[in-house]
Amino acid sequence: MTHELAMLIEKCLAGEADEAEIASLHEQIYASEEVYREYLVQVNFLLDLREFSPSQIRRATASALQRSPSRRRPSRSRRPASRSRAPWWIGLGLAASLVIGLLLFFSKDSRPPEFLVALLPADAQLLRQGLIVHDDQLYPGDRLITGATAVALHLPGDGTKIIVAKNSRLLVSTKPEFRLDLQQGSFTAEVDPQPKPFRIATPDAQVEIIGTRFSLAYNEQGTRLEVQHGCVEMSSNDQKSKVHGGEALSSRNMSHCIPLAAPPELAILLSMNSPEWRYLDDGADLGTFWKQPNFDDRAWKIGQCSFGYGSGCKTLVAANKITYYFRKNFILDDPSEYQDLILKAHFDDGAIVYLNGIEIARIALPAGIVSAATRAEIHEAQDQTQAPIPAGILKPGRNVIAVEIHNRSIDSRDTFLNLELSAKVRMP
Repeated sequence: MTHELAMLIEKCLAGEADEAEIASLHEQIYASEEVYREYLVQVNFLLDLREFSPSQIRRATASALQRSPSRRRPSRSRRPASRSRAPWWIGLGLAASLVIGLLLFFSKDSRPPEFLVALLPADAQLLRQGLIVHDDQLYPGDRLITGATAVALHLPGDGTKIIVAKNSRLLVSTKPEFRLDLQQGSFTAEVDPQPKPFRIATPDAQVEIIGTRFSLAYNEQGTRLEVQHGCVEMSSNDQKSKVHGGEALSSRNMSHCIPLAAPPELAILLSMNSPEWRYLDDGADLGTFWKQPNFDDRAWKIGQCSFGYGSGCKTLVAANKITYYFRKNFILDDPSEYQDLILKAHFDDGAIVYLNGIEIARIALPAGIVSAATRAEIHEAQDQTQAPIPAGILKPGRNVIAVEIHNRSIDSRDTFLNLELSAKVRMP
């Protein structure tokens, strides 16, 4: 492998190569089987230096040397005088990179992705280690290049959603800090409260997300931040400003926050991440009566939304089931105060939502009666906003929302549910 090719590989891994350099890399590494093998060794070695501590590298290297062919007794046969031996440090580096590469390969399976892709269009590209991959998960170092269609990203475990506009480039930065870098184009973001802060950067500004909901857009006019709840700090051109709920700020005018246009007044009847849900995750078939308000669910488990797999979920459910059932009570004094209902749901794969026994949403499931064996029609995460829903479904006192989640396959490992129910307040 030439020095120029090695430098190009390192540049691609760092996410700094342009399209021409990436195309050149592909052409060179696929030129022969020998070059491709050297490329894999180089990639593993560079990644190993990032992921493992010096002590881990030393231990892996020592273990590799004990089993290395170079430690074996040399053959008595004489080699041709014209054939020179490779320097010892090349063998050492190759042995270390191969061993640590195996460790890295197995450890990546358990590493959670930073983002999930709702749907990757055919004209979009996801680059990983300088190569185009087909995946619905984004990891640190990945770069997303959109084509003629926007791409929706989801943060595992909550309702966070980022819409990357067409003809845009977005880089998921590597350690030590989690950050999204918009290198070209624009995106908007709606971020639910986060357990740890992370940053989103554009070419002329940066915002830090601690726990809020906001939208961020970048175009030729600069960066515009709109905050719906909480507080976000935005920095641009050595200026910083805090933007509170109901305010907007532009990177072209950092000294002045402007009020957002007031939306129709909404009341949150059931919030995201709400506690004290009843759920059943044993795979049993409950028929149809379970969704009715007077069904006795006292024997069910109790947990907090969101439900699913992984560290991002508030409550973990059992694996390898097709269908899961969830119920939640909420109390209203006077339902006549509301004129329309709005359901916002995040789920995977398919779902049916009932309010007081009446179906108000069905996504990715066939029409008619379904059972615990009914599989979802698609295998993708879904965002659903269902509005308007007649407020006449509500009752004074106790109301019950019931949800059944269906997987596409029994070995699915991305079951998920979180939802919010709000209502427009009837104006006098």
